Amino acid sequence: MISNLTKASVLRSVIAGCTLAQAGRAEKLSTERARTALNRICELLHLPNDLAAIHAEPQLYLESLAHFESLPQFELRTPLVAKLKQVLGLRSSRQLTPAVLAQVSASQLINQGVSIIALADLQEWLLKHDLSLMHGPPITDIDFREARKAIALLDAFDFDTESLEWQMNHLARKRGRARSRPAPAACAVESLPAVSTTGAAP
Repeated sequence: MISNLTKASVLRSVIAGCTLAQAGRAEKLSTERARTALNRICELLHLPNDLAAIHAEPQLYLESLAHFESLPQFELRTPLVAKLKQVLGLRSSRQLTPAVLAQVSASQLINQGVSIIALADLQEWLLKHDLSLMHGPPITDIDFREARKAIALLDAFDFDTESLEWQMNHLARKRGRARSRPAPAACAVESLPAVSTTGAAP
């Protein structure tokens, strides 16, 4: 998958007069993938992807690109932005700001189909803005499974995971005891609560 950053770099190279092959080589992309990157970034900017059009109005493309790069979600993969727009019930992807995303937890996102890899990307993005997903322990079977994967990955990189494994086992035992009691009618995690988009772009 080609990141938005790479797509933007391809467009900038084309605006500067490079061929698609040259723009692609600069980003370690084939000419075909460079063309795909150019098409996709122009689609995101709502501008024609024709090379003649780009060369005819380079300032228009540069200004549109600068605006797009200023959006907080620029650093996120486009399919992930689309997924979050759907999951969070946003009217526009421009409403996806760090402040909005910080209102939900990892458990809520995982149980709405967001992958553990995407979740790591989102947490990293929030940390850059001095925010975080809402902190909370794993709740569902999916949470525990994905958290164990994260611990296993850290172990593979030779991190000391002994305390993490102890915490995980403690939480699992605690959850097991809770499940042995009569369960409430509603599931612990069913859907995301409404998030506030106050201050987000319309």
